[in-house]
Amino acid sequence: MWLREGVSQCPIFSRSPSSARVCVSTTSFVAFPAEVTNAQTLSWEVYKKTDGRWGWVDLSAPNAQPVGANWSGLNTNTLSLRFNGGALSNFDNLQIRCKATPGPACLRQDGTPNTEPVYSTPAGITFNVSPTLIPPSSRAICEGSPLDLVALPSGGGPYTYTWMKGSYRVGGDSAVFLMKRVRTSDSGPYTVKVENVCRDAAQASFSITVLESNAPSFQTQPVAAVAACDNGVVSFKALAVITPAGAAVAEPAAGIYKWRYRPAGGNEDSWQDVTSVFQGVQAYGFDGAELRLSRLPIALSG
Repeated sequence: MWLREGVSQCPIFSRSPSSARVCVSTTSFVAFPAEVTNAQTLSWEVYKKTDGRWGWVDLSAPNAQPVGANWSGLNTNTLSLRFNGGALSNFDNLQIRCKATPGPACLRQDGTPNTEPVYSTPAGITFNVSPTLIPPSSRAICEGSPLDLVALPSGGGPYTYTWMKGSYRVGGDSAVFLMKRVRTSDSGPYTVKVENVCRDAAQASFSITVLESNAPSFQTQPVAAVAACDNGVVSFKALAVITPAGAAVAEPAAGIYKWRYRPAGGNEDSWQDVTSVFQGVQAYGFDGAELRLSRLPIALSG
């Protein structure tokens, strides 16, 4: 609310027009009511670019009104516009304000006439177009793994979200759907639906396949004791296998091996990872099924 210096006969806005969010699919009429007292005349202005410069222009001026709507109430406390099929881009983020001109009873504190107009707070128009949606991609994931799904809508929010697995609702009203540990029962078709405040919606489908977890086992163990000469070469072999779900025959497990060693006299807390060079020993294949060690010192026995 603005109160001009001087007596109360000067214009006072008790209510400025509110910004409007327009639903493209359903809205054809928008009104901007304002409440003002002590105004001799009212008019409305639009913020636009004229002759290369931005500024406030009276909507009654030639070429001031954006093309695509019928304007009314230009000299009342309620500005209205009815869209008539023109380009909506002419109105998106449009700014308007009401101008109140004081009458002769509006005086300054020194008793002289105050002819300065009073303006409302500007109001705008924002268009909500029908949303578009980029859904999560279909994927396969191992049982017990975490899964996060993200929906990416565009077109003017805010949005509400609905996640479905088949005909059952899952997740919450969020752009992100999280599962800490997936199970095989989580496999199946999914859909995500986004809806804006205008009730315009977009929906997309994807699928999740949860692979049954099957831990590998060792088919071949490294030889428990190997004799080697001082500064000699020794190798250890192992083979891990896995039996896929529904299969009768095991197959080599895909993955990286990790070899470890424990110094002589060490306890269970003494195990260390084998790296390319450790304690003067050259190691090869420490991330594979066969580990080869060269330049072995007697001190490494263990």
